[in-house]
Amino acid sequence: MCCKCCVYYYYTIYNIFIIVIVSILYITAQYNVNGVTVTQVHIISINSGRSDYVIQGESAQLSCHYLFTKPEERVQSVRWEKDGQDVYFSTPNKKRPIAVGVLKGHIDYNSKDLLNTVSILNVTLEMHGTYSCHVDSDLNTSQNSATLTVIIDACKESHWKTHTDMINCTEDISFYCIGMFPKPSPACSIHNDFTDKYFAGETFDINRELPNGTYEISIRRRYHVTDFINYAGQLSFQCHLLIMMTSWRMGINYKLFGDSGCIDEPPKIKNGSYVITGERTCWQTPRENSHVNYTCDEGYELMGPSILVCRNGTWIPD
Repeated sequence: MCCKCCVYYYYTIYNIFIIVIVSILYITAQYNVNGVTVTQVHIISINSGRSDYVIQGESAQLSCHYLFTKPEERVQSVRWEKDGQDVYFSTPNKKRPIAVGVLKGHIDYNSKDLLNTVSILNVTLEMHGTYSCHVDSDLNTSQNSATLTVIIDACKESHWKTHTDMINCTEDISFYCIGMFPKPSPACSIHNDFTDKYFAGETFDINRELPNGTYEISIRRRYHVTDFINYAGQLSFQCHLLIMMTSWRMGINYKLFGDSGCIDEPPKIKNGSYVITGERTCWQTPRENSHVNYTCDEGYELMGPSILVCRNGTWIPD
């Protein structure tokens, strides 16, 4: 064997040895954690039980969950930080926990567990952020974090305004609200209810942050039926505000230009004719409750109903 080959051989063996030793040390460390471990920080709305967000003005609870690795281990203190700043400090003794910063004056001290939970009254916008629970035991220190998402739901369903002009066959849709937090993500478009597909996506005209940290949002649209004449009765305007990483949403699902009416022509008869009476839709079809009146040519007699009515897009009776 050449000298170069020997050097390469021993170098490879050495690397394998180092990898094995490091792996053993890592596994040993994993199974010999020496002290308390914070496993989870849980945040819920006391009012609704939601865990993904809290509405401003509701009460919320922060819970710190941890495990001991030694039977004799004891907690010395539990400390909470918000975005790196101390806000709450508690100990196992009978002394009252200390709340500072954004939590000062908002703590419910009648809570059963003042050591491991923080019960917040009247949540405010300033409390929005990341909360870290630091647990100190007589053997170890551990911490974990979670985000408290505070929503100011200033945008309501009533802020949507719609107007249908059946003479000019236009639809006006507008929305305006101020004071929303955090910044919402709009999901708006024209929807084909027949094919369940979206097209003609829309964006908000305004979605900007105000000096106080909340948001101003608005959209205004006018639609003409002539741009959608091939989609009689199939269209709706759907627009929702979403807060990312939460289940919060609000919006509108609004049918455009009314129903399609009776698209199909009334049945024709031999040796006779018919006349349609009633208003017409924006799609230029007979509107709901329009009538078809049948008459026969001279010398013929009508068999069957002489009047059909447009109901739910169909001429009845058959």
